[in-house]
Amino acid sequence: MSFRGKSIALVLLLVVMLSGCLGGGAGKSGPKFNLEVYVSGQGSVNPKAGATSIPSDTLVTIEAIPASGWEFSYWIGDVSDPYSPKTEIMMDEDKSVTAVMYSEEESIFFETKDSSGAIVPGVSLMLTDSTGSVTTNSRGFAVVNTTAASTIVTGVMDGFVVEPTPLVVQKGDRISFTLSEGSVPLVFTAELTINHTVFKDTAKLNPFSSAKIREAMNWLIDREYIVSSIYTDHSPLTTVVVPDTFEYELMLDTIEALEQKYSFDAAKAEAVIHAEMEQLGAELVGGIWHYKDEPVEVKFLIRDDEVRTKLGDYIADQLKNVGFAVERIYLNGGQAVPIWMNGDPTDGKWNLYTGGWMVSKNYLSHHLLKQFHTPGSLGRLGEAYTHNPELIEVVDRLNGPFNSVEERKEVLKQSLELSLQDSVRVWLVYQ
Repeated sequence: MSFRGKSIALVLLLVVMLSGCLGGGAGKSGPKFNLEVYVSGQGSVNPKAGATSIPSDTLVTIEAIPASGWEFSYWIGDVSDPYSPKTEIMMDEDKSVTAVMYSEEESIFFETKDSSGAIVPGVSLMLTDSTGSVTTNSRGFAVVNTTAASTIVTGVMDGFVVEPTPLVVQKGDRISFTLSEGSVPLVFTAELTINHTVFKDTAKLNPFSSAKIREAMNWLIDREYIVSSIYTDHSPLTTVVVPDTFEYELMLDTIEALEQKYSFDAAKAEAVIHAEMEQLGAELVGGIWHYKDEPVEVKFLIRDDEVRTKLGDYIADQLKNVGFAVERIYLNGGQAVPIWMNGDPTDGKWNLYTGGWMVSKNYLSHHLLKQFHTPGSLGRLGEAYTHNPELIEVVDRLNGPFNSVEERKEVLKQSLELSLQDSVRVWLVYQ
C-alpha cells in the first residue's frame, strides 16, 4: 500500500544502522535489496541520510519522528513492531515501509469493529482522493492524511457488510465502521441493451448506430406504464445510479433534472427519429421506414420469461408506432448470450436486447458507468464501442483522484448527462 501525493508522502534515503546481522557482517559480499521509507503526515525518520541498497540479511533500525503537533501512529510494512516509533526491518527482500503520523485536526481516523465491539482488522477503505485505498491494521484502525478538502470512503470486506458506507469525510473526522456477516445488498435493474454498431452489410441500416435515435428511445418508452402494467413491484429508473443509495442522494438535483428531461414523450421521440432516419438516408413508405428500397427491420432479442416477454412486446409495439418493422426473437439466456454478448455485433444479427442485472447498493457507480456505457467488460459489444471519446474520457476520470467531493460530483454529472445522450443502454426499472 502506498500513500501518493508529494505533500503527504516523502521518500527518504536511509542510513543503515547495523544493530545486528544474520549470516554475516557489514562487509559481506552478496545480494542487496532496496529499502524505501515513506512518511504519511508530517514528520521524518531517523537517521536522515543514507543508502537505499542494503546487503541481504541485514537488520536495519529505523525511527519515526513526528513533527510538532503530530504523533506517531503506526508503521505500514514488514517491521518487527508496527506500533513502536523505533523498530527494525530484516532485509531479506525488497521492502517498502510507511511511518503514519496522526494529527487530531489534520488526519482522518477510521476504526472497524463488529456489532459486539470487537476489532476487525484487514478492512479495505477505498477513497476518492489521492490516497486510493488503505487497510485497517491489526488493531482495527487506519489513519489517512490527505490534501483533499473532502473525500468519499467506501468500506469493503469479503463476506461482510460495512456500515455506514459510502460516506463523505474530511480532515479531523473520526469514523467508526460496523461490520456484520452477510452479502452486500443487491438491486435488480432492467434495461434495453442497444447494438450501436454500423453493420458490415452496407445494404442493412442499423438505425441505432445513431446516438440521436438511441437517445430518443428514452422518450419513446413510458417507464411509468412499465411499472404499472409489467414490472408492477418495481420503480422507474432513468440512469445507472439506483435510487435509495448514497450516490443517488448525493446527485439528487442532477438526477431529478435528467428524469424530468427524459420522461415519456412519444411525439418528441417520433420527431427526433423521423428527422434522423431521413438524415441517414431512409424513407418512410406506407408508414414503414425503408433503406435502399428495403424495409428497415429491427431484430429484437427478447428474453422468454413472462415479464421480459411482456416488456419486449411493449417496446416492439412502440417501435412499430414510429415506423419500424420488428422481428421479435424470443430466447432464453443461454441462447441470447452467444448472440448479443459474444457474437460480432457488426454481423447485423440483432439490434436490441432486454437486459437485466443485479447491481450493488453500497458501491459507487463509476464501475457501472464504465461497464455499461464505455468499452468495458461486456464482451464484443463493449469492445466495439468507439464513437463517444468524450464520454469515455469523463468516465475514466471518475477513477480519481479528486481534491474534493464537489469536484467528483461535477465529473459524475457530466458522465450521467453524456451517458443518456449516448444511450447505448436505456435504463427502465429497478427493485
